[in-house]
Amino acid sequence: KAKFIFFSSNAVFDGENPPYYENSPTHPVNYYGLTKVAAENLVKTYLPNSIIFRLTTMYGWNNAKERKNPATWLIDRLTKKIPTPVVRDVFINFLWVGQAATAVWQTIRLKKFGETFHIADKDCISRFEFAKKLSQVFGFNNSLIKSTTSFEFRNLAPRPKNACLITKKMQIAVGIKPISVLSGLKLMYKESLWSPTGKTRGSLRRRIEFCKNFL
Repeated sequence: KAKFIFFSSNAVFDGENPPYYENSPTHPVNYYGLTKVAAENLVKTYLPNSIIFRLTTMYGWNNAKERKNPATWLIDRLTKKIPTPVVRDVFINFLWVGQAATAVWQTIRLKKFGETFHIADKDCISRFEFAKKLSQVFGFNNSLIKSTTSFEFRNLAPRPKNACLITKKMQIAVGIKPISVLSGLKLMYKESLWSPTGKTRGSLRRRIEFCKNFL
């Protein structure tokens, strides 16, 4: 029988009592989080032998026509030398896409069905700190990154101020240790070196080979 895998989010938490375990009470602050909680409950009720993965905000190379993630958005702006405001009062443990793929595959391979797992990098940092680390790894001008607060973006949907996840269950049950944000960004940078110009990501074939080596 086929198994069902559901991808949820740290948006199921309100950010008031971080960090969060898999069994921490959920209390979303926006509609997106509400839909994730509702879906999790349906999965647990009707498909109890499924796996629920709660992921944090991911970063890595995406296709040009896809929505940018925090890393590719920053790279695009910093490459164009655009001053970029980044909030210093919203915290998260970001997640490198390669680490996410590794954790998901290993969990399925070990048949850890009927469980909920958190997947995230180990560092609980602000978006501003993330931007600074990315600038360091990719060699951009740090002065282009401007510190600001979430108050300046108050017209957007509300977000938890600190929705960092605890990944101890993943480490013990699956054997996946979270990497640091700096390590994830360095791996992302290493991927970019495969392209002829060194400025864009390499071919899909080479990216697949890279992930195989990482696994």
